[in-house]
Amino acid sequence: MGSKSKSRYPTDLELALLKILWQDSSQSAEQVREALASGTAARELAYSSVITVLNILAKKGFARRVKQRRAFVFEPIVSQQGVSRGMVLDDAEQSWNQAVQIDKKIEVKFAVN
Repeated sequence: MGSKSKSRYPTDLELALLKILWQDSSQSAEQVREALASGTAARELAYSSVITVLNILAKKGFARRVKQRRAFVFEPIVSQQGVSRGMVLDDAEQSWNQAVQIDKKIEVKFAVN
């Protein structure tokens, strides 16, 4: 079984949780779940799903887990601007690479004809 490709950037769901953390840093999984459910793009997720995604964010280096009393809170460790800028630059690079590949295919097609 192959492994999933790892993105340098958060998935859509990870990004939604990061946005909540950027608004009010240092939140528990339950606080994040409640904010996600009541936001403009309200999305109901089970507590276990939210904690899993928050732990993935911590593993990827986007957030950190901090023990407070008997629970963990999560804090963003990347800036919103940094993630946004990186995603835009990555999209631009991918578009450029696709354009180069299309250009090469056109050149080959005309060279053959």
